[in-house]
Amino acid sequence: MLVLVLFVWTLTWSHTASAALPAIRIASGSGRFSFVDEKGDPSKQITVYTYLPRGLKPDAARIVFIMHGHGKNARGYRDTWVEHADKYGFMVVAPLFDLGQWAGGDYSYASVMTKDGKVRDASMWSFGVIEHLFDAIKDATGNQSPT
Repeated sequence: MLVLVLFVWTLTWSHTASAALPAIRIASGSGRFSFVDEKGDPSKQITVYTYLPRGLKPDAARIVFIMHGHGKNARGYRDTWVEHADKYGFMVVAPLFDLGQWAGGDYSYASVMTKDGKVRDASMWSFGVIEHLFDAIKDATGNQSPT
């Protein structure tokens, strides 16, 4: 019986582990990955568009965040900055705060207030997402950028 319980537990654990998001990987050229802010609001998965100039290593690149506007076009914003990244040698990171998860002013007003006017815990504010994403990229790539 114990063997059966361990077998079922192993199957459950491996299924849960494989359902996790893939590690952050930033390779040369245009790319993207999914980010869940485990330090903030883990209920929201964010698509993050990236660009790394050829010949530049992710552990040595300066990191520049590009924030989209009301049109929610993070990929387009990333693409607009490719020429500048190639010229000046930096990594572009453009997170998408999509309407499905950040509607009703949640992105524009940084998720500071609930819809009924109460102040949310600071860990749930979208301001923190950028700091947490920056830290996650640095951890994943070994990047030493100070800011």
